[in-house]
Amino acid sequence: MGAKPGKYQGELKNGKRHGWGLCAFSDRSYYEGEWANDKIDGEGRYVRPDGSTYEGFWENNLQNGFGRLILANGDVYEGHFRDGRIDGYGTYFYKNGSIYDGEFMEDEAHGVGTFKGVNGEFYQGEWQV
Repeated sequence: MGAKPGKYQGELKNGKRHGWGLCAFSDRSYYEGEWANDKIDGEGRYVRPDGSTYEGFWENNLQNGFGRLILANGDVYEGHFRDGRIDGYGTYFYKNGSIYDGEFMEDEAHGVGTFKGVNGEFYQGEWQV
């Protein structure tokens, strides 16, 4: 999230966004959810200008913990995030119907996982970035 915060509607504490709030950003993205000390922190939903949506947990303005990412191309990821990246266990549902279920590291399949393709492809084992 590199856009500048714009209009904010919500709770404040000591003049800072804190509690529940809705913020529209300069790039036409917006965030609705929890804030702490002027940072996105807690549970919330972020919608990008291209329609991609993340719903889940945040810490210090970054996706952290469990979340669901729906990409503009139709792919969906449900699982863990760390420092704004797909990292840990999760399931990636490709728009074409293929599925990867397993471990991720820095937005890539990495570790033990299973891939099931729409044309019958199947791989279970170790993935490396």
